[in-house]
Amino acid sequence: MKKINRLVYFLADYVNFLRISLIVIGITLTITVNLQIRDMVLPIVIATILTPFLIFYLLDLIVNADFKKLTKKVKYTATEYSEVVMLMNRKQEYLYLIEEEMAKKRCYLIATDDGEKTVEKDTVHINNKIRLADNERKVGSTDMEYIEVKYDENLPEYKRNLFDQRMRSKNYKYKNQLNIINYISEEVLNGNYRGTYNTLGGENK
Repeated sequence: MKKINRLVYFLADYVNFLRISLIVIGITLTITVNLQIRDMVLPIVIATILTPFLIFYLLDLIVNADFKKLTKKVKYTATEYSEVVMLMNRKQEYLYLIEEEMAKKRCYLIATDDGEKTVEKDTVHINNKIRLADNERKVGSTDMEYIEVKYDENLPEYKRNLFDQRMRSKNYKYKNQLNIINYISEEVLNGNYRGTYNTLGGENK
């Protein structure tokens, strides 16, 4: 079962799956052309191209289910954040030689009630919200909440690597989330609405 699971994660990697799919498609099309089965060429070509997409979709569902099962979201109260560039040691393998180099990595430093968090920028989705000020929240004040995605402690390395890919993808559902709530007055809110309305071609009344 463990070997099957490893195979699923290996194939669910975009690069690995693309390479294997291209090889399989090339071999299948070559065999089809050589056999000269004219009536079957078009159906075989369509099936050969569509099948990898279906397989990858199923693999993606399996990994997504694992991601939900093996991760949890922890909420923290945040006070501030800043973007920094950090130098990291990175090993590169080239013709059996392993070289170390200093690589730049963009990160966010997020101050929370659980201490300062250093998080890769690509793994954080910043969600800006606007709310009306009230008796508890003054105009110009800001509330911040940091939601961290934590992996299961016993997560195997091959799953961790693929989960890291998902965290860096454009899909915000996999990412850590920084919610920023800005409190504004009703006048400012109405002004923003009118400005948006005018941009869309509306008229002030």
